[in-house]
Amino acid sequence: MKKILGIVVLGLLFCSVGYTKEENKYYLDHLKSCSSSNVEHYTLKDDYSPPNRNRLDIFESTKLNLDCLEKKFEQHLDETIIRKQETVSNGITFEMVEIASLFSEKCGETCRPSSEVVLIYKEQYWLVRGSNDKGVESKFINKDTILIKNLMSSHVRNYVFDINTKLFVSLPNGKLEFKKDHILVNGQKSYFEGGGAFWFDSKRNYTGKIINLISNGNTCENITMFHESIQKAMKRQKLKEFCVTTY
Repeated sequence: MKKILGIVVLGLLFCSVGYTKEENKYYLDHLKSCSSSNVEHYTLKDDYSPPNRNRLDIFESTKLNLDCLEKKFEQHLDETIIRKQETVSNGITFEMVEIASLFSEKCGETCRPSSEVVLIYKEQYWLVRGSNDKGVESKFINKDTILIKNLMSSHVRNYVFDINTKLFVSLPNGKLEFKKDHILVNGQKSYFEGGGAFWFDSKRNYTGKIINLISNGNTCENITMFHESIQKAMKRQKLKEFCVTTY
């Protein structure tokens, strides 16, 4: 009965105030109780989206006691906090723990809590949550950089977080390949000036800026057909036409 009442109260809170400071207060309070040092909180708000539509929050501290956190979350959830725990080697070796969100749900035939992620590296941890339709995926791509995927119903929003500078960078949609000195973006979706979708490939630096356009599609258009960022890249590369993929 206590759990049911807690879910009702939290559900009303979610409906009335949405993705707010009140939600994050629960996370901060629980994490402070289960960590060995002060908890830092970093937030990204996407200015180009509706309020709270593409928001990310990262909570950072040291020596997280997962058993403690599970007990805290069980006050609000009928299911266990920990869904999946694995060790991943990706240039560095880190621990990834998938947890159930206190507030967000993903719904199909039934609804269940969305997934959030805790990354653990050298006794330091980062809990990642976001506003989305299908949860969050996250991993280290090198010892300094975390990749975060905010899973929407129709697309994926990609971000990286630098654990040293504490800065977020928004990256394009599409398949990302992380190289030592650049990011290869395959199949990014965009739109021509005047309408009509196309997909293209590019190389970008770790701040998200285009280094080079990869002109390899089935439709070649002149510079006037593209938006400003592509136009600037075309001028730098002295491209008279840029070949993109259309269907």
